[in-house]
Amino acid sequence: MIEFKCPQCNVSIQAKPANAGKVSKCPQCKAEVQVPLPRKTSPPPIPAMSNTTGSEEAQLLPPRMVESETTVQQTEEDRYPALRL
Repeated sequence: MIEFKCPQCNVSIQAKPANAGKVSKCPQCKAEVQVPLPRKTSPPPIPAMSNTTGSEEAQLLPPRMVESETTVQQTEEDRYPALRL
């Protein structure tokens, strides 16, 4: 059920999700009210940290980016341009 308040008389109204976005009448004051869209469900809760072993913890963590073996390491000489004489 979608729960919302009438903007005219502030009475609580319940509507079926099938009526979301439709115009209805307040049962109290008979004002025309639009049934709001249902709220999105909240994301699942994050599990609490527990005493896990290293292998279990590795399964929980996303994989890290590892430097490729073909990556060229920049040296001190590469960082500064050569002096021209």
